[in-house]
Amino acid sequence: MSSALAIASVTRGLRALVNQALQAPLPANLPADTVPTTQVQVTTLPLDKVRSFSANGNLLNLYLYSTVPNPALSNGLPPHGGPAGGEPPLALNLHYMLTAFGQDDNELIAQLLLGRAMLALHDNPLLMPADLADALGAADVQGQVERVRITPHSLGFEEMSKLWMAYQTQYRLSAAYEASVVLIDSARPAKIAPPVRSASIVVAPLRTPSIDQVTPQVAVPGATMTLVGANLGAPATQVVVAGLRVAPSTVADRTLSFTLPPGVPAGVNTVRVVQEVPLGAPPVVHPGVGFESNAAAFMLSPSIAAASPISVARGAVLQLQVAPPVGRTQRAVLLLDDEQVASAPHAPGDPDTSSTVSFPIPANFVARSYLARVMVDGACSALVTDEAPGSPTLHQYVGPTVTLT
Repeated sequence: MSSALAIASVTRGLRALVNQALQAPLPANLPADTVPTTQVQVTTLPLDKVRSFSANGNLLNLYLYSTVPNPALSNGLPPHGGPAGGEPPLALNLHYMLTAFGQDDNELIAQLLLGRAMLALHDNPLLMPADLADALGAADVQGQVERVRITPHSLGFEEMSKLWMAYQTQYRLSAAYEASVVLIDSARPAKIAPPVRSASIVVAPLRTPSIDQVTPQVAVPGATMTLVGANLGAPATQVVVAGLRVAPSTVADRTLSFTLPPGVPAGVNTVRVVQEVPLGAPPVVHPGVGFESNAAAFMLSPSIAAASPISVARGAVLQLQVAPPVGRTQRAVLLLDDEQVASAPHAPGDPDTSSTVSFPIPANFVARSYLARVMVDGACSALVTDEAPGSPTLHQYVGPTVTLT
């Protein structure tokens, strides 16, 4: 394929093609005012520089005024192998303006020159390898996988006017053409993988697991969880809960059980079933290769670790041991009966998680005993009921309690 000289090589090839057509003998019996009497020169100058090159001569100017990415090949052509070209090649469309100038501004001669040049491009719509090799051999554009095709490019009156106004020069008889496509090899080195030693094919049935139900919906740390769904049974089934991987204790096609691992935070959590497919010899599990279920939600309730009753003075700070540890970004609230007490703000040096949570007790609370609950990110700790037979408070909430003095 081609190097960075490809654009210049295409321009030189087009110029040579047009110049060869203009040097051919003219038809006989042409009117005298349409026959050029001096040599025709083919240039590749900007539009505003052409007449300064030759004020009164016969000129045909082929000017490259625009380069745009080729929309079809910019993202679809694979990189070329070899020491260079590790990235896909740069694919470009080149836009040219073909302008004719007759001697002493003779418009009939200009029209004759433009007509002969347009006919040459019409009869030679492809730049052949020989045309490009003769133009600039070091560019190697003649070896690219796509031929360079020359097609007329229609410019509206507004586009044509803007183009000539940009060069601050008067409009002359012109025709626009597009040269497509020019492929320029990437300069990045290619990465060539080692050859494949052996082929290994693994065939697995398409059995995507799904979770329909999680029980219990409100769990405590270390609880045994049960998932109900479909296609849960597989040789390499794992459970991902709160980002932690757990091996299930029992696995069947419709049900699966596992124990909540340490590190699952209080609040709303999600659980997924992952079934990875081992590949290779010996079989090795590759992350992301396999099947994954939908995510199902459950609530993990915190618990107060300190024994009841707990006593604290009004206006003081109550420090409670809470499990699981509360994270810095989690919101913890102490409920004394129906009264809420927010946790103390974290200090800059506090750890990311802590089992001890501080609650400043307001001084205006009434001095008595309260049923105490801790709520972390909306998940509330459980209360204890009296289950002693014959007790006057049978089936009533009796703890944990906090006594304010």
